[in-house]
Amino acid sequence: MIHGWEKRSGSSRKVGDAQFNADVGALLRPGFDWRFAAAARTVAERLIPFLPGEPWKGER
Repeated sequence: MIHGWEKRSGSSRKVGDAQFNADVGALLRPGFDWRFAAAARTVAERLIPFLPGEPWKGER
């Protein structure tokens, strides 16, 4: 389920964007091992559902 926040932020497109991935990596502490796709999935499943707004149904 894609929420309004995800539509407005374009986050689903950013998962595959190497520059965005590098930018996020620069914000993390040195030596922190992370996987972008897994982190994005965790955020989508555990954080975004709590943001206010109706889920986005997608383009028709």
